[in-house]
Amino acid sequence: MLTVSHCFRCVDLKQGFLTYTIISLIHRIFLVCTICYVTISLFSILRYQQQQEGFVILAIVGSLLLWCVLTLMFLGIAIKGMMQGRSSLLKPYFAVVIIETIARAIVLLLSFVYFTGFFNCIILIILICFDVYHWICLYSLFVKMRAYERCPTVAVYQNSRPPMPPMYQPSGGNRYPGPPQQNFYTVPSNAIGTQGSPAQV
Repeated sequence: MLTVSHCFRCVDLKQGFLTYTIISLIHRIFLVCTICYVTISLFSILRYQQQQEGFVILAIVGSLLLWCVLTLMFLGIAIKGMMQGRSSLLKPYFAVVIIETIARAIVLLLSFVYFTGFFNCIILIILICFDVYHWICLYSLFVKMRAYERCPTVAVYQNSRPPMPPMYQPSGGNRYPGPPQQNFYTVPSNAIGTQGSPAQV
């Protein structure tokens, strides 16, 4: 499975996922408020006009409201799992990303069939590509968290690249100090051959 070490090659996975989830939480809360307003408006209309189409729209809006509430719960669980270092709490959010990606792909196919507009198709394609990349970043974070749970004494950022040295160095012996080398593996203090370890017989 394809994994990445950073979001957009510059942001740490944990920081990038936390930023995205906060933005997604704000967006979904606004969406829930909007759907609630639409639902109340439909109730007031259907109270005086008994129309079959209105009840169908009300059922669709109610389903969307239920889905948004569930995704808010799963996002909260994912944030809790990320902050506590529990990879199992990220699994429910995997289902959210997969279902929303499939739903957007179905809407995109219907847009091609009924040709709802070129601009709408472009927006849907961009959202689907973003969802796929979001799923890759989420899976990469899940893999690293699970590896750390299995062996906490080993750093799990094997794919991280050390920072590049300065591009230009002054001539002579006065050179800029190089970047500190990243220690990919942390050895326990009581390991054999290290300071403070038991003597080997």
